[in-house]
Amino acid sequence: AGGRPPCASDGSLCGGSCDGVGTTACAFPDGSVSCRAAVCASGVATLAAACDAAGSCPSAQQQTCAPYLCGATACAGDCAGDGDCAAGSWCSGGVCNATRAAGQSCGRDGQCAAAHCVDGVCCDAACDGQCEACDVAGHAGTCTSVAGAPHGGARTACASDGSACGGACDGANRTACGYPGAETACGASMACGAGACVASGSAGPGSVASWKVTGSGGCSSGGAGSLAPLALVLAALRRRRRAVSAALLAVALVAFPAFTRAQTTAVDVQRFQPLGGVHDLLAVPSARVAGNLELAAGAFLDYASQPLRLVSADGSGSALALVDSQTNLTLGAGLGLLDFLELSAALPVVLASQGDPAASAAPGLPSKVPGTGLGDLRLTAKIAALSHGPWHLGFALPVTLPTGSAAYLSQQGATASLRAIGEYALPGGWRAIAGAGPVFRSARTLLNLEQGTAFAYGAGGEVPFRVGGQRFAGLATVSGEVGSGWVESPAEVLLAARWLGPRGVNVTFGGGPGLSHGYGTPQYRIVAAVELGSVLLGRSEAAEQALAPPPPAPVVAVAEPAPAAPAPPPPAAAPMPAVPAVVAVAAPAPAAVEAPPPPAAPPPMAEKVVVKKDRIVILEQVHFATGRDVILPDSFPILEQVGKVVVENPGIGRLRVEGHTDSKGSGSQNLDLSRRRARSVREFLVKRGVDPARLESQGYGPARPVATNDSEEGRARNRRVEFTILSQE
Repeated sequence: AGGRPPCASDGSLCGGSCDGVGTTACAFPDGSVSCRAAVCASGVATLAAACDAAGSCPSAQQQTCAPYLCGATACAGDCAGDGDCAAGSWCSGGVCNATRAAGQSCGRDGQCAAAHCVDGVCCDAACDGQCEACDVAGHAGTCTSVAGAPHGGARTACASDGSACGGACDGANRTACGYPGAETACGASMACGAGACVASGSAGPGSVASWKVTGSGGCSSGGAGSLAPLALVLAALRRRRRAVSAALLAVALVAFPAFTRAQTTAVDVQRFQPLGGVHDLLAVPSARVAGNLELAAGAFLDYASQPLRLVSADGSGSALALVDSQTNLTLGAGLGLLDFLELSAALPVVLASQGDPAASAAPGLPSKVPGTGLGDLRLTAKIAALSHGPWHLGFALPVTLPTGSAAYLSQQGATASLRAIGEYALPGGWRAIAGAGPVFRSARTLLNLEQGTAFAYGAGGEVPFRVGGQRFAGLATVSGEVGSGWVESPAEVLLAARWLGPRGVNVTFGGGPGLSHGYGTPQYRIVAAVELGSVLLGRSEAAEQALAPPPPAPVVAVAEPAPAAPAPPPPAAAPMPAVPAVVAVAAPAPAAVEAPPPPAAPPPMAEKVVVKKDRIVILEQVHFATGRDVILPDSFPILEQVGKVVVENPGIGRLRVEGHTDSKGSGSQNLDLSRRRARSVREFLVKRGVDPARLESQGYGPARPVATNDSEEGRARNRRVEFTILSQE
């Protein structure tokens, strides 16, 4: 009390106090009182401490446990296994030691920093191929290919019977020995086979010749499958095969001079190959192309069951799945140019793939197994050559680049193809497609599979229908190749349903069986796809010719105004071709014309643009140049006002510009013209400030009349441009 100082204390249990005995000083706990318990956490131990009899607990003393781990309250002092040592250490005789660098001697994986102990040294990789090693002089610690006999006792020796047919590592192929082929004679009527000298043409058990490659489609492993129509087509083609093959081979020799006969996994097993075209039907390319600067994209997911197998050549039933299953994702996109050219790209990605190495069936075959990675990038140029009514003719030139990164994913060389495509398309979405042409590629050999130049084909159809007000389409495709034999002739069919959603989004799901036993043909394939509606990237011809009009008059969006009485029609003149005109409304619409009507005092613009619940109504014609998609200047003001309404009404979330025609003339030409004119109007609105993400366009041709086409008045009402509000915010 008063002026007496307090007893010294650091806040721990060591603080002093008056004990009622001593009168001159405080009493303090001595070393018999613990003030800090021992702990060990995160590889650091803190020692226990006792009071210093002066009111304080001594400062904490810590020590790092590495290379050991923490015990309950202190660092562990020994180890029973690697798990008792800190990261980067291993246990030996109760002592934790630092792991060793690449090239240093080792006895097991745990002793190495890279966790690979190969050939008695720490290695940078697993290095378990038959013809690679990690102890090669000058390269110790780095997995290196070897020549001659395989290194180390753990690797299988190359098969040999002591003759000239014995195998050896060639310094290039890391996974398997190389062997002289059957073309190498080793005695009278004797030839090499799988490392042994055998009678020419014989195939002993376990030899290369005792196996053959096949797909999994059809019903018989000895031919092209059980479908008689397909077999007849293939047979007819093969009767002419010598002449056709000679012509194709001549071109292939010029385009692809490098051929290889070594057993290889450089075979693209993925036979479902979407090209990314805007109008393509799954993997079957369309003859039509996208409009100028029209861009679309899609993603295709497919699963294939056992597309590549080995089966015994003697019919004993033995089999091995080289590719047991494969799940692929293909990302594609297409861009139209100049209304007659389309460029597209598709990149396949293998998400999952499983199978067994061919070397497990016979020495001398590749030991690689399928895995994940990229496939070969596909680039395609398509040209629209001819369009007459519902008939269309086009040419596609697909090429592939060797971007594949795993076995059975890549040709390991460029390929090229020329495809002629015919298409019959009716208004409303009905269509049929067929195309065919040669594929040029370097020769690749895997047992009986001699993959090289072939003849590819594809056909398909689309039938639209509705369910519960939703739009759908049924799809069917067949595709494949005709090569030098049945194993080079894959074929499969797909059946699918497509939901035609809002904003140009299509969702497809389906599947189908393999038709033949050609390479890459699965037992069945399941396909799912999401395709995104097209987006216009630049100006159309209409936008290029659009001149800046005078400032528009103020516009007023009203709920339901009475339409102004139509102006009297111009004097009689020669009949004009069908064009989109004005949205049909309760009052009769004026006749559509290809040129501006005679001057008249128009009603105020505020009375010509009306926003309703699900549409924007215009009460004035939209004029185009005859037979073209070029908007004439007299229609700029009304479209300026539509753009202003959309910009100033953010509640209009998504708007579709729709083009319609009457039934005069070719249905296909009317459909194409209505689509191009709808795109021109959309581009005009984009150039006037409307966010392109809020707009889409669609042409329907004569498919949606609002009046009879038996009279000029009815046809005039059917020729129109409509603005449908798809969503509101």
